[in-house]
Amino acid sequence: MRRAVALTTLTAALVCATGSQAWSGGGNKISPILDCAWNNGDGTFDITLGYENLGSAAVLPVGNNNYVDTSGSGQTTQSYPGQPTSFASGTKDNVWVLRGVPTDTSWVIEGHRATLAQNSPACATKQVAVIGSWPGAALGLLAMGSVLWVLQRRSARARSLITRLRRTVGAPARSRSEAL
Repeated sequence: MRRAVALTTLTAALVCATGSQAWSGGGNKISPILDCAWNNGDGTFDITLGYENLGSAAVLPVGNNNYVDTSGSGQTTQSYPGQPTSFASGTKDNVWVLRGVPTDTSWVIEGHRATLAQNSPACATKQVAVIGSWPGAALGLLAMGSVLWVLQRRSARARSLITRLRRTVGAPARSRSEAL
């Protein structure tokens, strides 16, 4: 059980560190996909985005190869909540939601654009990202590690209680190898 907690903690640390890795993209093999757009009614939109990665898994930090262009004329290196920096192989829909942006907003990955336009498909309902961002994954892993730790502690207490009960009743205590 301790190994499971240690493994969970190590995994969470690796997930957290992913955002700080250097670019290791696949060279023009990742393209953004605009899944749909939700009109907020105030001149802004929430757009649901995904991507297609024809190469191997890649890490693209926010910058020249992974950015959001909200002006329609240039690049911005501002990081948006949930903006992916890790790209698994294959097609991934509904990866993140870019909220409160004007028309002509683009997500640009390795020179490929997915741009919000008047004819973009409308979302049937207000969208929530399926995958989420690394902080959510890290929190989930840490919560799982905490649950495993509690279960391990309860298991140790139960073994101790069983041993005390056997001594009290007079039954011979079994060793761990006999129990298996």
